[in-house]
Amino acid sequence: MKKHIIILLSLLIVSTAMAQQMPKFSVVSFGERPFDTAANDERYKEFDGNGELFSIIKLASNNPDDDLRAYSFDFSLCEHRVKTVNDEVWVYVQRNAMHVTIKRAGYRTLKYELNTTVQPGKVYEMVLSAEALQVYREMLQFKITPANVKATIMFRKDISGSQQELFGITDEEGSAAKSLELGTYVYEVFTDNYHKSEGRIELTENNGMHVENVVLRPKFSTITLEAGEGVDIYLNSEKVGRGSWSGILNAGTYTVECRKDKHKSVTESITVTENHDARIRLKAPVPIVGSLSLISRPGSANITIDGKEYGAAPRIINDLLIGEHTVTVSRTNYKPETFKVEILENNVVEKVVELNNIAKMTISSKPSAATLYIDGKRVGATPHISQMASGDYNLRIVKKGYRTFEKTVHLDSSSPNVSYSLKRQLQNKYSGYIEAAGSVGGFMGVGYNVGCYLYNVNLETFGMFGLAPATIYANRPDGKGYTKYIMSPLSFGGRVGYGVILGSRFRLTPQFGVGCLVAGSGDARLSAVTLSGALRCECAIVKHFGVSLTPEYSYAISKQPLYKEFTAASSKINGWGTGFNLRAGLYFYF
Repeated sequence: MKKHIIILLSLLIVSTAMAQQMPKFSVVSFGERPFDTAANDERYKEFDGNGELFSIIKLASNNPDDDLRAYSFDFSLCEHRVKTVNDEVWVYVQRNAMHVTIKRAGYRTLKYELNTTVQPGKVYEMVLSAEALQVYREMLQFKITPANVKATIMFRKDISGSQQELFGITDEEGSAAKSLELGTYVYEVFTDNYHKSEGRIELTENNGMHVENVVLRPKFSTITLEAGEGVDIYLNSEKVGRGSWSGILNAGTYTVECRKDKHKSVTESITVTENHDARIRLKAPVPIVGSLSLISRPGSANITIDGKEYGAAPRIINDLLIGEHTVTVSRTNYKPETFKVEILENNVVEKVVELNNIAKMTISSKPSAATLYIDGKRVGATPHISQMASGDYNLRIVKKGYRTFEKTVHLDSSSPNVSYSLKRQLQNKYSGYIEAAGSVGGFMGVGYNVGCYLYNVNLETFGMFGLAPATIYANRPDGKGYTKYIMSPLSFGGRVGYGVILGSRFRLTPQFGVGCLVAGSGDARLSAVTLSGALRCECAIVKHFGVSLTPEYSYAISKQPLYKEFTAASSKINGWGTGFNLRAGLYFYF
């Protein structure tokens, strides 16, 4: 017994504490409206069960956002009715009401003494004031699978009479979120091509987070239709693709037709079930064909139809699609014949082809306008066009500034156009040149070469100025001291040789020459006659310009007496006339 009493006391204490924490409302004022006749107005007056007029209490609030319809009233044994009239809340009350119990969800209950006895046919006003109701909320997030379907989410409170509202539309990640008051809600999720999903959620954690995962069940399947290359696919009489098509189809039966030019169309039905992807190979259209019987003269010619090879003639070619085809008959050393043929359904077209080994051949060169010789006979300039039979011919193509092309070639009437590229000939039997040169070795200096080739015979003149002078000290004849001489050499002369052309750019020219070497002036003037042998190596870089490298050996054969004395005193002076040198030059040729 004591245990039960303790439990009851605990429940009473808890309920009292909870009631103390709830917000409250109050009656600010209550009183009669003596000039308001609404209770007796024919439009508004009502009677109780005893046939007497109700009095009217018009509700008001000092908070313009207060919802007066949220209040409920209990006048004990007195009958009452609550109505909304002209956007106002009126309470119709039976006579003799003296107190009222007022309730509102979420607020403490208020018992209020009217301090008067309500009279029939009178109008009263009650002004209410309510504290702000503390609202507890929780974040609700929906995550929809699949994500990118833009699902629509509707919700309502799980109480009778609640209205359904839009929660939101999911984003690209399948998410939608919203803050809601704590409580129980029911929801619906729907989108195209998926079944509607329903559920119930309880939000119980203030400032919490509830994630509702919803997996939508599809009404469709992903279907791939394969028909083959060039086949048009029609789905329920609408063209959807060529060769193959892949897409989403709802469950059901569909008519698929495959069409192709010069083929008989094929129609079939396919059945699609929900959430069952499939790859379907469709029946191929049936080709409409005919045949071609072909004979060639001479025989064994190759047959090509629309670019496809069909072997050698004579031959009957079956299963050709109806319509126009391009036929080429060819054989080595004969001019190919190309013609059109019309193939009819279930018919055989017969054709005899005469081949000719004479064709209009074109012989061209790069560059053009070169002189052409065929079998030693000059026939004109390239490009040259003439009727020729297939066979072997000796061709010679000549153009100034280019190497002569000469070769025995096979010309085939089946390939009547031939072209040959000429290589530029930079080195020629007849040419002249001017060169700036430098020399290293026994004679260090710079100078020039001017020469020419006459049918490869080389004539050249040269001049070299020494850059490394020699210093000589000689005793005076009177024995008084010595004389200092600074000697700078000068060499000039001519050479003759014969050039050998190697390819289009290179030439080697052995040379022999005679020269004169002088140095000093006045009573210290030296001189000698020299003989030389050299090998001139040329490379034409571009047209008109080239480089040369010439190793040579010179020997002084006739020496003036002072030259002999000075060469005995200086090895450098001796090297000017006798020794090895290497000349390098950059030359302009024409």
